Amino acid sequence: MKKKIVFRSVTDIIQSENNTELGRITSTMKETSYWTNIFEKVLYNLPNADSIKLTKAILRINAVQRNDTTKPTSDLTLVVRLDSASAASRFRMYAPKILTLLNARGYQISSLEPSVGFQKKI
Repeated sequence: MKKKIVFRSVTDIIQSENNTELGRITSTMKETSYWTNIFEKVLYNLPNADSIKLTKAILRINAVQRNDTTKPTSDLTLVVRLDSASAASRFRMYAPKILTLLNARGYQISSLEPSVGFQKKI
């Protein structure tokens, strides 16, 4: 009789392990997924070719809380990791419009910081 092989998804493995590093990876994945979904909706309002390119170029989005003692509220900055320098330049060009659209939807974002990440081509 053959033994049945059960394949587990990466998400199942990460959630089943009790490891702080895996927990951080899981929370980063969830945060990136959350912000990427929001960005897809916002980028829909940009010209079609640019919005498609920017959506595909996003590798990761992290929210960073900036605490400034001179201001009564803390600022939320989104660090957007993109796959190329040209995508980062294109993102900088549209950042004011994206920021306006995000804040119009009720997200209190003070700034967007594009950065270039490394994506290994397979």
